[in-house]
Amino acid sequence: MASRKALVIRATGTQGTAVTRHLLQNNFIIHALVRDKTEDRALALQALGAILFEGTLNDSQSMMQTLSLEESTSQIAALQAEKSTIGNTGALEAAIEGCDSLYLNLMPSFSNDSETESAKFVLAAAKSTGVEHVIYSSAVSVGRSRDNPQWDEDNIAAGAHAGKEVVEELVRSAGIPYYTILKPGVFMTNFFLPGAPFMFAELGSTGEFVTSYNPETVLPLIDPNDIGAFAAAAFLDPVRFGGQEIPLAGDPLTVEELVQAIANASGKNIKGVYRSKEETEALAKVNPFVAGQILSLAINRLVNIEEVKTWGIPLGSFEAFMKREKNLVDKSFEALS
Repeated sequence: MASRKALVIRATGTQGTAVTRHLLQNNFIIHALVRDKTEDRALALQALGAILFEGTLNDSQSMMQTLSLEESTSQIAALQAEKSTIGNTGALEAAIEGCDSLYLNLMPSFSNDSETESAKFVLAAAKSTGVEHVIYSSAVSVGRSRDNPQWDEDNIAAGAHAGKEVVEELVRSAGIPYYTILKPGVFMTNFFLPGAPFMFAELGSTGEFVTSYNPETVLPLIDPNDIGAFAAAAFLDPVRFGGQEIPLAGDPLTVEELVQAIANASGKNIKGVYRSKEETEALAKVNPFVAGQILSLAINRLVNIEEVKTWGIPLGSFEAFMKREKNLVDKSFEALS
């Protein structure tokens, strides 16, 4: 039997790495689209057996065609010289060649339709090259605004949700034989390096978990490793997983429980600091992470853990995640006494 071949978009990211590892363990040939082939995370995937393709989605030749006729020659030349944007033309086309499976993992956009445009291009390439199964990684709250009492279309984070909702529909209507939409909850990795300094700036420097959540807010946590396991299971059984849209979470914890768990695992003094309503409202106008926390105050009601378990894929706890990632936990809080 010929080996399956999958393209993983943004393969060096948190979930991209997990998906790549699980697919390699299931004897897939992996084409990994990475920004920099010499970066440590990319080299680690290569050491596991992934075939690296350097570029970003904006590197594709089709993106040159999106430049309006009014773009000046100097602007286009500058874009072509910019390796991280349009310099390495054809990266996606080369990476997807011969692949029967695609893991579509895109950056959300808060201010424009870049995720939507990237999805259109990738899905068109996937269909034209004969991809048979696409898995799109969305988010648990996408498409569920009516079920979310915190939803506010004027929230500055709402645009990212709206963009992903459009991409979900693009995936459904792409004409690819099988599609699956995974809708992860809150990544367990969010509270550690490298992302925590952006989302919870004081956590690693002072031990203060400063948040607009309430102490009793329940967060549906998901281990990225479990996302990888679901992706592998779906690609291996497209009949069962085809057309399915699956909210993912493994360990729902209150914020207070989460803070205590981090303190226990790190051996550091970690405490929750909860913003006032006034502080939150002011910050939410300019900070998308704070705005996102407002939209997430009731997120736990959007995923049923018991239903997730019916898929038969083991789900990891936050405690187990921190034990497995002890080096990451220690590094994230090494600045604390």
